[in-house]
Amino acid sequence: MHNAAHNANDYIELKNISDTAVRLRDWEVSLLASEGEAPDEDVGIVSFPDYTLSVGGALLITNTDPDETVIIDGLNITPHTTEATEAEEQRGAQHPYLVAHGLNLPSTPYLLILRHARGKSGTREAIEDVAGNYFNNTGVWPLAYSHHPSVPVAPLSETGTYQRKDARQPGYIATAWTVNRSPPGLLETPNTLEGGEKVPLFAPDAHAAAVVFNPTLPDEVRITELMFETQGPSGPLSQWIELYNASATPVDLEGWQLGIETRTAESHRHALLTLTTFSLPPKQTVILAAGQGNRRPRTLPANRVYDLTKAHADVFSRHLDENTIIGTDGFFVELIHPTGRVVDCCGNLDGDKDTDDLPTWTLPDSKTLQGHRSSLLRRFEGDVCKGTEAAGWIPAMAVAIGVNTYYGHPTDISTPGFLHQIVPGASPTTALSISEIMFETQIRTRPLPQWIELYNPSFTHSVKLKDYQLLIETRQEGNQHQQIVMTLEAFDVLPNQTVLLITHQGRHSRHLRDHLIYDLSQRHPKAFLRLPNRSRLLSRDGFLIQLRDDSGNVVDTVGNLDGYPSTEDTPAYALPPGETSDGERASLRRLSEKQRPLDGRYAEAWVSTADVPSKIITYYGHASDVGNPGYRKGGPLPVTLSSFSATWRTDTVQITWATESELDNAGFNILRSRTKEGEFQQVNTQLIQGAGTTSERNAYTWTDTTAKPNTVYYYRIEDVSHAGERKQLATVRIRGLVSPNGKLITRWADVKN
Repeated sequence: MHNAAHNANDYIELKNISDTAVRLRDWEVSLLASEGEAPDEDVGIVSFPDYTLSVGGALLITNTDPDETVIIDGLNITPHTTEATEAEEQRGAQHPYLVAHGLNLPSTPYLLILRHARGKSGTREAIEDVAGNYFNNTGVWPLAYSHHPSVPVAPLSETGTYQRKDARQPGYIATAWTVNRSPPGLLETPNTLEGGEKVPLFAPDAHAAAVVFNPTLPDEVRITELMFETQGPSGPLSQWIELYNASATPVDLEGWQLGIETRTAESHRHALLTLTTFSLPPKQTVILAAGQGNRRPRTLPANRVYDLTKAHADVFSRHLDENTIIGTDGFFVELIHPTGRVVDCCGNLDGDKDTDDLPTWTLPDSKTLQGHRSSLLRRFEGDVCKGTEAAGWIPAMAVAIGVNTYYGHPTDISTPGFLHQIVPGASPTTALSISEIMFETQIRTRPLPQWIELYNPSFTHSVKLKDYQLLIETRQEGNQHQQIVMTLEAFDVLPNQTVLLITHQGRHSRHLRDHLIYDLSQRHPKAFLRLPNRSRLLSRDGFLIQLRDDSGNVVDTVGNLDGYPSTEDTPAYALPPGETSDGERASLRRLSEKQRPLDGRYAEAWVSTADVPSKIITYYGHASDVGNPGYRKGGPLPVTLSSFSATWRTDTVQITWATESELDNAGFNILRSRTKEGEFQQVNTQLIQGAGTTSERNAYTWTDTTAKPNTVYYYRIEDVSHAGERKQLATVRIRGLVSPNGKLITRWADVKN
């Protein structure tokens, strides 16, 4: 845009940055000025004809017809006449233009408003863009936010030519503009931003469906989770609303508004809160909380929590029930951009303060049978589902949320601070997780395979990996980032078992059978051709692993990079050590809380087996590796024992038993004592291998060669899970003597379970 001191030759340039052509019929530009003939009035100054602006096209709006003034202040408009000179032709390309004699930009503060509505009485959504520096603190209609922002405003009332350099920032902020000496229409000419970086005039990922300009990409800020239950195990707790910024740049919530309607059995209330400065980081979430609450600082830092009751105490005292932003009988919440655009809304009321409406749908259960609070998660099916419909929400306790955090009480089932990752059709115990990783490749003289362990926590259902996608970003030497995506072939993860995704074949523990191993390089050789070192899929310098199901839903994400190789980001944290003090390889094991894995994108979720070795050591790669691939740290799991007996065989005792089913069974121990109440000692020197997880019947035999004749013994069988947990299943007693020919004189007692 160009502001001329003498109110002649002013112009505005529009560009269509959407992916569709925009028909400008009935669009308009209006002016709100601090002085002049109609101060503080919304006056239309440009009316558009029935003109379609093509994708990427630009339109110049000027108050002086180029036919009257051949070249205006360097405009790249060449009159459509045969008399135009070659020099004039070279001053710029032919440029579509519109003459609007009412376009006179003031030298005093003003605000330009671009709308696509036919009249100024349209809805907030009619405003598409604003530019200017007028904030009169009176709440003038065109902007829901009219207070002077804390950041410098655009100096557009000063004489000069200005070019928009950032399509993400509102047009009333100084950093959205740069002084431009190039003629308009040269849209391929890059601007020089801070640091000398060359970028296109408009950010390439800025977009709008039929919108000329969409400041700060408001459509990428969404309400993603709600906690409306206030009663916890020990008293009242805070309600909260989670916001997610899907864009690649921070969003300052200053000037954004939160419209609230609440309905309880006692009251029906409305309020409008104008938020203060608060940063919403890119690809991150923040929560708007109604009061203080307990939280885990490592997973939900203080700078991600906006306390509404503290920042807006006056509004709560006058318009809202204490600490209530979501009514237990009904609610409506809308998020409003400073331009007045409604960015997102949710709830079962209409949001109109002039109606005493009833809820259009019933809020789902907010507590478990044990009395623990459960949040509501926004559904995503390709795009975010409507927040004003019941189908757009699901209780956190009804799905596999993957990461469990809280703001209020540790028993809350919720994910504040993290974008939840719902696996459609999954129960809370059926989501795959990445449970252990071996990223070191080199010990001694030869490279060893890396591996990623996947764990299926379901006791009843297998997970079919066919058409799942494995995305890996790795940081190589020199900060070079590499991203590989592999679409997995048919492979099942059995109930309550693990599989290893390996980079190549290697030696391994006996229990790691073929049906537990998926060779990535063998099944996806082309993906490994892109690696500078084909044995190093994961780098000790940094990596990110993401698993998506066959519908494209994110199942799990772990690592210390952001997943975008073009950003060439540095690791968010240093990985735990991958070697022991003796130089042997050590894996990273993921920690869990309340049987849910911690968020694998944070350092607190991982521990090196070099520091915390497992009770059971297994390996894939080298026998000296410290780790337990194929096993998972967890609770004891049931084994159904159908028989347990023994028989004298000359001078030994043969013990036999059978199982009807086994879950996570690493094996058995046989314990022995001379008295029923005495101390039982393990008599087998090695674990008697179990069948893992199976619903089939299995029979076992073990011989005690240390039994002495003429001695009473009590035998006990003990189950050991893959996690090293132990459970004693049954006890039997031998009462008899052994004759010289080895025949049993008295019998075993009955099996006692």
